[in-house]
Amino acid sequence: MMTAKPLSRHRLLRLIVSCLGLLCTLTLGTGRADAASAQLLQGQANSIVVQINLEQPAPANLIAELYFPPGVQIVSASPHPAKIDRNRGVVRWLLKATRPGTQLLQVTGNQPLRLSDCTARIRYRQPGSGQMVEINASR
Repeated sequence: MMTAKPLSRHRLLRLIVSCLGLLCTLTLGTGRADAASAQLLQGQANSIVVQINLEQPAPANLIAELYFPPGVQIVSASPHPAKIDRNRGVVRWLLKATRPGTQLLQVTGNQPLRLSDCTARIRYRQPGSGQMVEINASR
């Protein structure tokens, strides 16, 4: 029967530091979306709302995109989007200096917008690690 050799203090400290580094990498470096979450909601018959929830610390900036069926004319959007690509069916917002809390983005079309026909995505740099995170809004 073999017996395990006790670890020296130096080797034990190196093992603990390695485990802590691995834990930090797994929690901060994998693109976990702890700083933000998003949900796609049905507004009125012709409108879709993207609800973005930002935690502390909030990302400094984020990009939100709403994809809608081509052919739908956007009648209004709030807040004012950075770009509307009618051919591809994309509304894009650039939100700067964000703070913790809830941000609502709303789009109204010239015809009914069904939640099942739309998707939304947000992108931001994870506070702390700076790693780019991309998440799809849930329904």
